[in-house]
Amino acid sequence: MLLLLDRGSEFHSVNRLSQSLLHIAAFRGHNAAVNMWLDRGLDIDARDTTGRTALIIATKNGHQETVKLLCSRGGGYLAAKGRLDSPLLVAAQNRHCNVIDVALTLGATLDERGSSGDTALHAAIPHGRLHVVTHLLGLGVEVNARNKDGWTALHRAVYWCHFQIAEALLMAGADCNVKNKEGRTPEDMAGGQIHNKVMQKLLLNHKKHYPNLQRSCRAKILSVHAQNCREEYNQLQRTQIKKDVNLKDYLLFRDICY
Repeated sequence: MLLLLDRGSEFHSVNRLSQSLLHIAAFRGHNAAVNMWLDRGLDIDARDTTGRTALIIATKNGHQETVKLLCSRGGGYLAAKGRLDSPLLVAAQNRHCNVIDVALTLGATLDERGSSGDTALHAAIPHGRLHVVTHLLGLGVEVNARNKDGWTALHRAVYWCHFQIAEALLMAGADCNVKNKEGRTPEDMAGGQIHNKVMQKLLLNHKKHYPNLQRSCRAKILSVHAQNCREEYNQLQRTQIKKDVNLKDYLLFRDICY
């Protein structure tokens, strides 16, 4: 590559998506190539046809070290937002908890919003990113934040029929009674879906049993959810149900919903 450059090969050209060699290096997480193209003057804030900078591309593909490198070379976190949602939301949407943590050290905040008013928690839900949801809840994201349409994360989980995510949100304090701009609660949305009767039952039983659940119980359940492992959940049930009354209350409640 260096030999071709020394012989005068053109490195400022872009592909049909207006992506430069810097974009390609960021996509692949090749930090040496990123440094080389920046040293040769490629624009760190250049955008492709979809509005993505090299920083957004590295974020989408989970290359945390490349994200750090680009920011250290002048690819400002805030400058990367532009027409797209912030790197934090991009990381959440694409299931990269490691990049979420990096973004928070680079100036991101858990309350920042995308173009539609979504938080990172909203962004993690459509594709069923349970481990991202529990990670964000553990970081302290506002569970009842509403986007421009008045939707909370629970509205979205119900809409996409993600039962485990809805369950995790409820354990973290999601409000079943919040209405969106159409005046619909999550329970209303579940009731309108023929294939979502299990979700409706979850919400109904949660409203009945939630006042008796303690925060310590919710924290333990969220920890289990974060593992996304049914075997570990079963082990938790076997070893702790007899000595933890709060957990027993939850497990009994959960069994009602199956």
